Amino acid sequence: MTCNYLPFRVAEDPGAFRRLLVIRFSYHDRLREDRIREFETRAKPRLETLKHLGTHAYSKLRENMELLRQP
Repeated sequence: MTCNYLPFRVAEDPGAFRRLLVIRFSYHDRLREDRIREFETRAKPRLETLKHLGTHAYSKLRENMELLRQP
C-alpha cells in the first residue's frame, strides 16, 4: 500500500503499524529530473523482462527456502 497521507482508519488501529512497513519521505528526498529521465530511458523499457526474472526467482525460492540461508 502506498499513499501520500495516512488513512484515518490506519491511524486509529493500534496494530496497523506492527503490520505495515512505514517509510516516510520528505520533499528533499525527491529525485532530480535528470535521474527520472535516466530511469525512463534506461530501466523502464526493461521492466517487463525483470518481472519475468523476478517471477522465476520467486518460484525457485518458494520451492527451496534454504536458498535464502546460503551465503
